[in-house]
Amino acid sequence: MPKPQDDPKTLLIVGDPALSRSLMQLVLNKLHYAVCCASTAAEARRAARRTPFALVLVALNLPDGSGLELGGWLRREVRALDGVPILVFGDAWDEARARDACKEAGLQGYLAKPLSIGRLLGTIRELIQQGGSAEPADGEPPLPFRGRELMDPPIDLDRLAEIADGDRQLVTEIGSLYLATAGRYLEDMRRAMDDDAELERLAHALKGASRNVGAERVAELAEAAETRGIDEAGVELLEQAVEEVRHFFEETLGAGRRDGDSA
Repeated sequence: MPKPQDDPKTLLIVGDPALSRSLMQLVLNKLHYAVCCASTAAEARRAARRTPFALVLVALNLPDGSGLELGGWLRREVRALDGVPILVFGDAWDEARARDACKEAGLQGYLAKPLSIGRLLGTIRELIQQGGSAEPADGEPPLPFRGRELMDPPIDLDRLAEIADGDRQLVTEIGSLYLATAGRYLEDMRRAMDDDAELERLAHALKGASRNVGAERVAELAEAAETRGIDEAGVELLEQAVEEVRHFFEETLGAGRRDGDSA
C-alpha cells in the first residue's frame, strides 16, 4: 500500500448510489486521499465553491441533471478548478459520444461502468500523484483467503483482490459496507412490493452495488428483477444470495456479522 502523504489530496465524488460512493471513498481513504461526496449537482456546486479539490469524479446521471452538464459548468464557472482533472463515469448508451462530449466540455475523460477500482486508482495516480505511481506488487495480493480451497465462492476473488490491494482490514470493511447496504435495499424491496418503479430502482441499485464488490450471483438476480420485475419469491432468492455472501465473509474474515453491520 502507498505510504501516507503529508498533504493528502482531496477528491470530490458526485452522484451514484450511496454504496458506490462509499466504496470509492473507503478505498481512497485507505490510500490517504481525502474524499468529499455530493449526491446532487446542487451539492457539488456548493462544495466546489468552498473546497479546493485535486480531482472531481461526476456520475453521468444525477438526480437533478446531467453529469456532463455539471462537469462543463464546473470547468467554466469555478476558477479554483482551473487545471483540475474532471472525469465523468457511468453507463452511457453511446460511449464514443460520451467521450466526445467530455472532450468538448474540457473534461479529462469518461470512465465506463462497471467501474474498475484498479482502473480508477490508476487514472487518479496518473492525473494527480506527483512523483509517479507506486510500484505494483509482484504476484497476487496476499488476501487472507488466498490458497484456501474455496468451491464456487459467491464473490469474485480477483475483483475483491483488485479493490483491496491485499489489505485484510479493507476487505473486512468492504464486506461490512456491502452487506449493510444490500440488506437495506432488500428491506426496502419488501416494503415496495406494490410499486414497480421503486422496485426497479432498488434492483438497479443492488445490481450496481453487487458488481462493484464482485457479488456476481446477487448482481445477476438483481438484473433479472430490474428487467423482468420481481415478486416475493424473487426477493427471497435475492436474500438467500446475499446470505451466501455474508457467510463467505464471516467464514473467511469474521466480517459482516449482523451485530457489527455499519453503513
